[in-house]
Parts: sequence; structure tokens; C-alpha cells
Amino acid sequence: MGNQPEQKQAEETIVSAFGLLLGNKVYQWGCEGVYGVRLREVQIDKEHICLSFGAHGEMLRVRLPHGLIDRQSVTKISQKIWHETGVRAEISDW
Repeated sequence: MGNQPEQKQAEETIVSAFGLLLGNKVYQWGCEGVYGVRLREVQIDKEHICLSFGAHGEMLRVRLPHGLIDRQSVTKISQKIWHETGVRAEISDW
């Protein structure tokens, strides 16, 4: 499997600064200290936001459509993610 994040298609997804509901599974980043699930990377492009997270060497990557329409909205979301999680979003194609 290497270091490549696993990719899955989800029916229902809810994202917050505290974690992610992906289908029927909840991922809470930071709740179990440094050894629990951690948000590792956030990427935002014109159509999607990609979240990479995991624990114990296993990574999961979720790619979601976001509906943001301007650079100002993307910057605001990026700053909120950084403030609430400590992860800086990589912004591309804006």
C-alpha cells in the first residue's frame, strides 16, 4: 500500500473543524492527542476541497465539491481551517 492515501466515494459527507462524517464513519482529528487521527493536508482548487487525514501511518484522502465562487471566499475558508486546525490549505487555480 505504501504511503498513498486510500480513496473512497461517499454518499453523505459532513465536514467541520473538528472532524468529518464520511458515510457512517466519524473521523475526529486531534481528539486522541498526537497518536489519533490528524488532519494532515488541505488543498482547494476551483471545484474541490481535498482533505488528507489519518493516524498510525494510514492516510485517507477525501475530495469534495465546494461551491465557492470567488477568491475571497476561498481565502476566508482557508484562514478558518488554519485557525481551527493549524493546517494551512494549499490553494491552486484561483
